Parts: sequence; C-alpha cells; structure tokens
Amino acid sequence: MRKGNILILAPNSFPINGPEGIVNSKLIYSLTRAGYKIDVISKYNKNSYMPSELDTRFSEGLNKLIQISVDNKISFSSIVDHIKVLVKTGYVYKGAHWAYYAIRAASKLIEETNYDYILSRNPPSELAALFISQKYNIPWIANWNDPYPEVRMPIPYGKGPKGFLTPLQNKLLKRVCDVATLHSFPSKRQREYMLSYMNISLEKTKIIPHICYDNLISFNGDKDNSKLRIIHSGNVSYPRDPRYFINGVKAFLDENPQAQIEINFIGNQSSNFKDLISSELQSIIKILEALPYLENLKLIAKHHVALIIEAPSENSVFLPTKVGDYMQCMVEIFAISPSNGVLHDLYSNQKIGYFADCEDAMAIKDQLSKMYKVFETTSFYNLKREIINEYGQEHIMNIYNKLLQ
Repeated sequence: MRKGNILILAPNSFPINGPEGIVNSKLIYSLTRAGYKIDVISKYNKNSYMPSELDTRFSEGLNKLIQISVDNKISFSSIVDHIKVLVKTGYVYKGAHWAYYAIRAASKLIEETNYDYILSRNPPSELAALFISQKYNIPWIANWNDPYPEVRMPIPYGKGPKGFLTPLQNKLLKRVCDVATLHSFPSKRQREYMLSYMNISLEKTKIIPHICYDNLISFNGDKDNSKLRIIHSGNVSYPRDPRYFINGVKAFLDENPQAQIEINFIGNQSSNFKDLISSELQSIIKILEALPYLENLKLIAKHHVALIIEAPSENSVFLPTKVGDYMQCMVEIFAISPSNGVLHDLYSNQKIGYFADCEDAMAIKDQLSKMYKVFETTSFYNLKREIINEYGQEHIMNIYNKLLQ
C-alpha cells in the first residue's frame, strides 16, 4: 500500500526542548518509520526550561526539515511580523507571526510535492494549516494536545470553557472547526471539554493518545533496592501546589520513622519549592540537574515509582507528557492530581497504580504507605509496568494508517 506525502506543521518539534516537542517529535519519528514521506516545518527556539537537544534519532528519515526563527520578544520586527500574518490570513494573536513564515515555506514545498494531508500539532500551526488547506484544497488533521484557544483552558490555566473570546478569536475558532477535515485529541475527557464550545460533530474527531516506545532506552533493570526510590521529572511551579505532597511525605515519615525512602526532583525548581524542604527532609528529597531527554529517561528507569503533580482544577483534562515518558521507563506511576480528571480516569481503569487528590495530604500519605508496603515485600524489585495498549506504537500507527489512507 502506498504511504502518502505528509506536511507536518509543528512549531514545537525540532529542536526537542520541551514536553510538546517530545510528543510531536516521537509521532513524527513513528510516521517516518512507517514509510510516510514527511516534511516538517518547525520553530527554532533555544529558550526552554529543559536542555535543548536536537535528537538525531527522532529526525531520522525526514524528507525535509525547515526550522523558522522568529523574534518572540516585543520589538519592531515582531510587531511588523504580526501585521504581516494579519494581512495574510485575516487573523492575529500573540505569537501568531510564526504562521506567516510557515505559510511561505509551505507554499514553496507545495510547488514541489503533492501532499495527501496536512497535520497541525500546536498553535500557531492551526493558523498556517487553515490558510494552506483552504488555498490548496489539502485535507487537514488538526491536533489539540491542550485545549484551544489558550484562554479557554481549564481554570487556573485559563478562564474555562466559557472564557471570553474577541470577535476575531470567535471567527478564527469557527473557521478552524469548519475547515479541518478531522480533529484529534489525546483523551476523551479533553474532547468532551473542547466540544462543549467547539461546533464539531463527533464523526470529525479521533482520540489519539501520546505515543510510547517500549525500546526507546536500554536498561538492564538493576535498581538500588536499599530504598524506595521515587522520582519526579520537571518543575512543580505555580499553578501546581507541592505543599500537599511535602505535608504528605512528613505525615508518612511520622508514621514510619524508620522508612528507607528517597525522592528526587529533576530540573530547575522555584525558591518557594526549595523553601518547603525543611532540614529533616533534606536527606530524603533531592533536586537534581535537568538532563537531555534520553538520559532523563534512563535515570527515571532506575527508580521504583515516578511522580506526577498537577494543579488543582475542577476538570483536569490534560494528558501530561510525563505519562508516556514514565510508561516508556516501565516504572509505576503515582499521580497527585484533581479527583475529576484524566489521571484519575487512568487510575480508575487500573492503568496506573497510585493516585491521590492534589489537595489531600493525608491521601498522599496513605498512598506512600501503600507503595512502601509493596516495596517491603520486594514486589517492586522485578515489577515492570507495561505500556498500555492504547498508548503503544502499534496501536497509534494503526490509527494513523487508517486516517491517512
């Protein structure tokens, strides 16, 4: 069967310097390995809280990679670029100027290649895809890793599903809904959330979780089993509130003063978080330097449990990149998250092993006690949490093969 020509508009992909880039680059890598001819237009951005890493492994097999640099600070040139994208497309918002140059680059590529599909991965790629899809009549799959537009993210990240939109924002949202051939979402909960304000039929949607690789890193399985080792990747800055976790740890240690436990946080942390680590916890809770992505995974794999801390929210619709990363490391997951959310859904369906509400220190303490009892029975020594089927490479590629026929 012929594999098609795909144009992927993914500002956050290459270089790989953040969670969005990790998700998008892994999908791109999977599509090239599956035999698709892939051209990518990305944004070159060195600024990120994670070390910049252009991993040649994920860019292998690309037909073309075009990286566009734009000025993200307020300057004369960035103001002019925002005016250009407004004149070109009829729409503008903060950061949309990348789309102007993406449209120019895509138009040149289209002169050389007949694309079967356009895939947009994260804003402002939807603006470029909207223009190109209409002008050249190319089917378009719009992906939403997070709720769109940003103002309508769940509180506290945004203003919720009824957040105010300007007339121009409303117009753009309507056109995106109407023109895209298909809209993909990483979870059912996020789809339900976005369809509450986007006029899209269910038939024009697809659930496609973040893809996981079971052989991305090599690890012999040897762990330091002298302590229960827990790890968190990334920062826990606002709107997350790590106080409840710290208080849960203290309560656990009060009940289990002889417990052998180590908790590591990878990456830059705020001074507020550091201040929470009292002197009696400094031998237990450590802050480690951020690492390149694959080295980060190898470190996670040496631990027994990987931690996710989310912000309080009435409806936590996000599927964190960490879920896929942790599954790739085959470690158990402890989600500290709103009780109404995607991670609780995974816990209820027995896809992850531990869960506590992000505002309940005693529930966190209870889960720590539960996993420590498992650790004491040595069950963790050889336990490997397998990647769940719907996140696996084969399942995700089967979805795309059907969509891209």
